[in-house]
Amino acid sequence: MTESLQNLYRSLQCSVLKSQVVVSHRAYRPFNVCTGVKQGCILSPFLFILAMDWIMKTSTDSERRGIRWTTTMTATTTLEDLDFADDIALLSHRYQDMQKKTNAFSETAGNLGLKVSTQKTNSLRVTARVQDSIKLNGEEIEEVHSFSYLGSKMSNTGDAEVEIQARLAKASQASPHSGAHGRQKTSARRSS
Repeated sequence: MTESLQNLYRSLQCSVLKSQVVVSHRAYRPFNVCTGVKQGCILSPFLFILAMDWIMKTSTDSERRGIRWTTTMTATTTLEDLDFADDIALLSHRYQDMQKKTNAFSETAGNLGLKVSTQKTNSLRVTARVQDSIKLNGEEIEEVHSFSYLGSKMSNTGDAEVEIQARLAKASQASPHSGAHGRQKTSARRSS
């Protein structure tokens, strides 16, 4: 598969890239760029998705540590993660499992030269008994009471109230002439 990707990379001209440094209107000699892919190359998002899929599969396959999704007489299915491009949500029922999953994810990403940003990573607990902080590369991850994931509000209470309030606020901003919750204010007058 690696050879196929390399051939595709060459055929798409993603590897033919020269750069040049210009300082105060003086252009220096062009040089070849030998790493990465050219901006705009269609191979770039494909390779990123392929890498993220491999990271998720590799870091979550050895043990099931997710949330119980479905249970039948013969098996329990777990939901390990939610991911869309580089927005990843790791899921777990237990603190210890979440810490192990976070470590595995970070280590596997590191094997591909990717680093998970501690500043862009949050932890959200829903009705948790253990209050220890999740750590990423030795640093505590910021714990939040709510955050947005792909446009939807999640909260540590586990209910939909935060999402409902956020949608009502968006609706009232979109229609400033409407009354509470987007309904038009009306008045009725009787004539006799």
